Amino acid sequence: MTATRERARTPLAPPESARRPLLVAGLAAVLIASVVLRLVAAGPLWLDESLSAEIARRPLGAMFTALRHDGSPPLYYLVLHVWIALFGTSTTAVRSLSSVFAVLSLPLAYLAGRQVGGRGYGRQLGLWTLLVVSMAPWTFRYATETRMYMLLFDLVLVGIVVLARALERPTTGRLVAVGAVTLAIAYTHYWGLYLIAPVVLALLVRRRWRILAAMAISAIGYLPWLPSLLYQLRYTGTPWAQPPSLTIFTDTVVQWGGPGQTGALFGVGLLLLAAAGVAVVAWPGAGATGGAPDREARHLDGRWLAAAAAAPLVVALVLGAVTHAGYAIRYTAVALPAFCVLVGLGLLRLPRRGQVVAAALVVVLGVVAGVSTDTTPRTQAGAVAHALLQQARPGDVVGFCPDQLSPAVHRLLPASADLTQIAYADPTEGPALVDWVDYAQHVADVTPQEFADHLLAAAGAGHTVWLVSSPGYRLFDGTCQQAGVDLAAARGPGSTYVALRAGVFEHESLVAYPVLAR
Repeated sequence: MTATRERARTPLAPPESARRPLLVAGLAAVLIASVVLRLVAAGPLWLDESLSAEIARRPLGAMFTALRHDGSPPLYYLVLHVWIALFGTSTTAVRSLSSVFAVLSLPLAYLAGRQVGGRGYGRQLGLWTLLVVSMAPWTFRYATETRMYMLLFDLVLVGIVVLARALERPTTGRLVAVGAVTLAIAYTHYWGLYLIAPVVLALLVRRRWRILAAMAISAIGYLPWLPSLLYQLRYTGTPWAQPPSLTIFTDTVVQWGGPGQTGALFGVGLLLLAAAGVAVVAWPGAGATGGAPDREARHLDGRWLAAAAAAPLVVALVLGAVTHAGYAIRYTAVALPAFCVLVGLGLLRLPRRGQVVAAALVVVLGVVAGVSTDTTPRTQAGAVAHALLQQARPGDVVGFCPDQLSPAVHRLLPASADLTQIAYADPTEGPALVDWVDYAQHVADVTPQEFADHLLAAAGAGHTVWLVSSPGYRLFDGTCQQAGVDLAAARGPGSTYVALRAGVFEHESLVAYPVLAR
């Protein structure tokens, strides 16, 4: 009776050989969509991107001087410097470097999952991790951002691979790889240290002395940068950002899901899958074959992945409380790779039908979030620059309040426009850069009336004053609005040429204060 029942059931399930082409075709379609979404971005560069391009295009000596005032380590800027020498400084050119890193993250995600999955489940966990990374909305955003975050993301994925291999068998080659990746992470972003420190602590607890020695030796390569780091710690920082709160963990995961309500829903789903990955014992029906998990699957422990994802956030929370260091979702590039592998592990542990449903939701929500990210402009700098080029006359004065609005607009204004550009509280660096050294003090040293008088004096009796401004910037509470009031008192009510769009990440307005008629 049992044999008859099994024979009757068999034709209902397609053989593995019949399902495989469909799976391959589906994965190929997902990867193609992922690559396309990593190559598309709307609008011009915003502040941070403009700063990256401006710093990296300079000769090396001037570049390192600018970096000291910017507050960043140099690896990404060195790579971008070479990239610009090859491909130029256009928006497409400078963003394409991050797109290359984003496409590279796909095979690296597979390798990281495969390494964590081991011999028994490496291939399956590699594919699930590849799916998660390919549809992660965070990667769509920073795949087209002229910043170091996708490079950092890739380096952490490489770090997962080389550290796991060194833990298995610490050969000389593997130890050298661990040291090299550690040094590269530290030279890419300072949040990399938020990951390195907990890893060192974990290795100390486990007494992995050879790996620790390799990391210590690599730290010698960081000594040349140490004076710049100490200078930046003393004089720069993140005066524009608030330190993280206790909600950093939930806030981060929700933001990893992408913008809007869809992103929040996606983030909650990712968190649930990560919770499944943390489970020490696999659920019945999980595994590559849909049958009972074998002994190795039961021992795929996701807790160290959860710790690797959470540890940088814990460090950020503690340092934020002590030093008021700021938090931004883009910094979490050091935590997201381990989280993605953990989500892949959660998918691996689901029953077959659960895997299909969860994978479909990951793809659908990921594409929706990716399209939304790619089609939403990041700045109104393009609209402001277009209005100035159409309406301003040579010799007119453009004031930026806060000064953080100036780099993106300045980049779009050719020298032939002959416009005098003045950034609030930043008379030395000019509109191309923001000098973050003692930034809060510089802002406090200038009053709105002084800034307005500066603009009026530069314009003289024959030229219009154009004010590019935006409310809500930290340290500028009411400052820019008051500057507009002071200009209106001297020139009369201004005319708005570009209105604020609250849905744009870097939103700003453009108001003209023309010469009074005699």
